[in-house]
Amino acid sequence: MKILYPTIFFLLLVFSCKKKDEPTVPIYEAGAAVYGFASGKKNGFDFEASCIAGTSDSLGYYYLGFGTVSSEGFSRESIYFQYITSTVQNYQPKMVILGSINPFYENVRASYGTQTDDGDVQEDYYVLDESAEGNFLNITKMDTVENKVEGVFTIHMMLMPGEELVNPDNPLNVT
Repeated sequence: MKILYPTIFFLLLVFSCKKKDEPTVPIYEAGAAVYGFASGKKNGFDFEASCIAGTSDSLGYYYLGFGTVSSEGFSRESIYFQYITSTVQNYQPKMVILGSINPFYENVRASYGTQTDDGDVQEDYYVLDESAEGNFLNITKMDTVENKVEGVFTIHMMLMPGEELVNPDNPLNVT
């Protein structure tokens, strides 16, 4: 009987301990922030990424990219906003279909994808969920002389319609 009480106490202790919330989606490292750095939340968990910006074509539109890497330094996630003008404003992004081209450049486009292997193999591709409320990209500062861009964004992404997850650890939706 003396052994039974400590055993019951131990079992109660083990089963009553609350585990710390763990991310339900893969969270990777930001990597080298050579061109910039971003931080925020991904499905409610802390998220950090390195950034890059540049011109996307001869018409003067810009793109912003955010990426994460594995512990070995291989690309794992990428978020892109395309067709940004050089003005400070609040944009309402639209969906980008993989491989599509927007010949009219009338809207900023948003996309999110995951990569595998040594970072050069597309894993899962997500498009903007345009039915979700609150999608925006707010550029608060754009200095093309100093090469600085500042702003905030919220996007709701969903797995490309008609596709199945390649990596079962990835969620169907990313916010």
